[in-house]
Amino acid sequence: MGDPVTDAPPHIPAELVLLEQALAELAGRISALGRGRLPAGDPAQDRIAQTLHDLMTGQSLKNAGSDPAARTMALRQAMKDLAAVMAAVTALAEGEASPIPALVRHIPHEAAGPGTSIAGRIRTLLSPD
Repeated sequence: MGDPVTDAPPHIPAELVLLEQALAELAGRISALGRGRLPAGDPAQDRIAQTLHDLMTGQSLKNAGSDPAARTMALRQAMKDLAAVMAAVTALAEGEASPIPALVRHIPHEAAGPGTSIAGRIRTLLSPD
């Protein structure tokens, strides 16, 4: 395997490739931290696990193709997803004492997309259905 920065297409800025790598690494670390610490059988775990998997494999970035503007937008969305996962994992780990569910309770469920707030993503990850 070569160096992702030097192997990237010439029109993809090296900084963007490095940010994509850092995002995947952070998702992997969060996944490792949450493993075994979250309550068993919680439906939010599957959504969190899937989101982390997508972040670690760079799925949304792969879907963006090689256009730098599209990859930058996908990276921004992935960072919002990562922030939402961090908050959701924290809420699940804290259990009933967590203030996070109450903070996002009145935020509408939102499908992930460019206009989706981090709070909406947290609410979706933590929803029981």
